Amino acid sequence: MRGLLEVVKSVFPDAEVPAGALEIGSVDGWDSVGNFNLLLAIEEEYGVQFSVEDVGRLRSLSDMATALIALGVEVEKIGKTHI
Repeated sequence: MRGLLEVVKSVFPDAEVPAGALEIGSVDGWDSVGNFNLLLAIEEEYGVQFSVEDVGRLRSLSDMATALIALGVEVEKIGKTHI
């Protein structure tokens, strides 16, 4: 299973992925459509399904990591926080 950053890089392969906080607008191509595609890739990678409410509120990698943890998925840590 790939880590969240690897999933981000697979969805946005031409983007420079910064080391800091990742959210909509922080990576080239990560707009509302890109966010939806990222959520789909995360669902597929981790075998989970986000609710409709989740899709509307998950707008950063930190939010997505928190949602995955709530679903029982182990998420890698970078620095002091979960992605």
